[in-house]
Amino acid sequence: MCWGLIVLWPGVAEAWMLRDEAISQHGMTLARCASAYFLQVGAALALSRCQFAVAADNGRAIRFAKYLKFSVEGVMRQYAPDGSDYLMMARLY
Repeated sequence: MCWGLIVLWPGVAEAWMLRDEAISQHGMTLARCASAYFLQVGAALALSRCQFAVAADNGRAIRFAKYLKFSVEGVMRQYAPDGSDYLMMARLY
């Protein structure tokens, strides 16, 4: 599991995450760590917004993002190289 964010401009960042299926057995620990991370990084970087894209057919990732206080802002149709849709999700601080 690896995640982080890139500051696009002052106050706005884009998050990213890479995971392996093996992390599934540690879901609650991961969720708590990610929640603490986004809370702390928001204050440390004086963010007003953090955003990321989630595959529209990945219900598990969408639930995880909502747990982290991200909300769906829109659908990016045919966004992925394979033509699949993604959701733009954002957390406002």
